[in-house]
Amino acid sequence: KLQFLYFIAPVGGGGPMKCVYAITLLSLSFCKEASGGGPVSVEEDGSTELSDITNQIGVLLQMFDVKSQVALGWGLGGPCPDEQHVWPGWKGVGCNTSVQVTSINVTSSNLTGTLPDDMTNLSFLEELILNDNGLFGSLPSFLPATLQTLSLSSNSLTGTIPESTQIATSLLHVNLSSNNLRGTVGDAFSKASDLTSLDLSQNSFVGPFPNIAFDGIRDVVLFGNGFNGSVPEELANSESVSTVQLYQNKFSGTLPKGFGTSANLTVLFVDTNGFSGNVPKFSNIVGVSSGKLSQLTLSDNPWSCPLPKIPAAVWVDSYATSCSTSHSFWKNTWVLVLMICLGVLYVVVAGLLFFKCYKRRKAKKESKKFQTWVEDATNDEKQGLIQGNDDQRDVSKVSCYSNGSFDGATEDLPAGEDPFVRNYRYSNRGSYKAINVSEGARHNGSPIPPSGASSSTQQARSLDPTLSLFTHVSSPHTIFKDHVEQGSPKKNQKN
Repeated sequence: KLQFLYFIAPVGGGGPMKCVYAITLLSLSFCKEASGGGPVSVEEDGSTELSDITNQIGVLLQMFDVKSQVALGWGLGGPCPDEQHVWPGWKGVGCNTSVQVTSINVTSSNLTGTLPDDMTNLSFLEELILNDNGLFGSLPSFLPATLQTLSLSSNSLTGTIPESTQIATSLLHVNLSSNNLRGTVGDAFSKASDLTSLDLSQNSFVGPFPNIAFDGIRDVVLFGNGFNGSVPEELANSESVSTVQLYQNKFSGTLPKGFGTSANLTVLFVDTNGFSGNVPKFSNIVGVSSGKLSQLTLSDNPWSCPLPKIPAAVWVDSYATSCSTSHSFWKNTWVLVLMICLGVLYVVVAGLLFFKCYKRRKAKKESKKFQTWVEDATNDEKQGLIQGNDDQRDVSKVSCYSNGSFDGATEDLPAGEDPFVRNYRYSNRGSYKAINVSEGARHNGSPIPPSGASSSTQQARSLDPTLSLFTHVSSPHTIFKDHVEQGSPKKNQKN
């Protein structure tokens, strides 16, 4: 038997651990024979029950290191006590009457080592409680489907919560607080439909609020992580919720109003987050109607003012100091700045439109003055404008534009029509350039020098087919305002 049990031992750690394992199993068999049929029975036609025991012991001896196992007295005898209580079993291990391990509860015992990756061979395990020890490594990837309590707080566990945790559908209580766990929780506990308490505080979890069943939830403790996003309305509206501790996270949005009416809520800690908007009005205060809320923290959130008054019966932090007066101020300031910018833009646009209209009116006024001058000017003055190369042209005929194009032909004027008026009539669709004359153009108060002016005055007057009127190409003076206005060729006015 010793040789057989040695070779089938599914335990790592080399020969010494296998020897301990084999001696343990052999002692179980001897105990059975010595006690006349104890709780451990080995069938003659097989070893079904012995196989279950060996599988359980195999998992237990993978927990912790040798030093911790020796301190607990694990490895000698069997993990479960016998019916006569001659053998007390292993410390911290609980069993049922069928010699099946149902609980492992060893807290504050300075245990070190790791947990086995697969614990499904403990097929009757309901409680795994190893709080306040020195365990390290990752969480088991596979847990028994019968597990109801998983409590591993205040250790040094690392890594993420495995997705296979979903197979533990019977979970009621989960406490993984005060470890070095990280990542998102997601749907890890979504299939635990009867979950009543979840404590993941003081880790490095991130992401949205864990997906859990809210119908029977009583305690939700998530403080000291990096959870973000909004808090589900279902949690606030749950009739069973009693304790909600969400402080020191990155939750945002508005706090669900259901927390203000939840009948069984006693503790609500939501300080040091990014909640905004209005604080719910709490009608479930202890001593008010049938309310039970007695502890409340709201500080370090950008709440909108004013804040509701909390009755003295409730222990509450100095949340009033976190009223987002500054937040509202900056919000209002940005609105004010935006309004000022829009006002300035309106003034600028209005000014530009006014300036443009002013220029148009001025141009029309100057054009009207010019037309008036044309109508009032003498023939000699008009001949002086249309004269080219000192040749006098018949005032009764003038080269003009036909439909905006210059055809180079002369055209008889209708009876009584002034040639400049005719020219204005043909070209009213275009723009007039100023008619320039040479320096000294003002002659005895008349706008145009007479035809007998000096050659420098008469030179370079020609028709320009690209313009709508006659233009002088070299003069620094412009006829318009007051008939003759000091200027430059670039200041030519448009109609």
